[in-house]
Amino acid sequence: MTAVKTKITAKLEKNLETFSLLWLDAQVNTTDENKNAQKQLRTIINHLEIFHDPDDCIKYIKSCSEQDRIVLIISGRLSKELVPRIHDLRQLSSVYIYCWDKKPYKRWTTEYSKIKSVHNQLDSLILQIKADQRDRGKLEEPMSINIYNAGSNVDKSTTELNGNFIHSLLLIDVLIRIPSNKAD
Repeated sequence: MTAVKTKITAKLEKNLETFSLLWLDAQVNTTDENKNAQKQLRTIINHLEIFHDPDDCIKYIKSCSEQDRIVLIISGRLSKELVPRIHDLRQLSSVYIYCWDKKPYKRWTTEYSKIKSVHNQLDSLILQIKADQRDRGKLEEPMSINIYNAGSNVDKSTTELNGNFIHSLLLIDVLIRIPSNKAD
């Protein structure tokens, strides 16, 4: 038990990213196709953790901060046991089921909102995660605010704009240096 906690703590300390990708499957490291898929997935979400045991995966998810966002790839067989137990965790952002037979799991996409899709081909799974991650990134990124109106000063040179900025700074400096009197 303490060995698992130590391993989980060490994994958490290394991850500084908002999104983590977890892959839970007893057979995940058995084929070259899966190993190549892991490389491709790391180009989408760099922090990839592999789990063979559902309990270790649950402990890891629960030990993550509520601000972390976890994307989970899970085998069909393990999804029956795990999804009902973790679906309501805030950290869990999306679940993708990877299995040979999609039919038994298709209805789950309507039952569980975090299950985004069911795949039986790794290529289609990776493409789906890539597209969804692009959308998630847009939603999670802080919105930038630009107070400069680019359209209103299209014909002004940068020298003129810099001059306006300097004049504004000088005006502020003069106003600050004016001594106040009792009437103010």
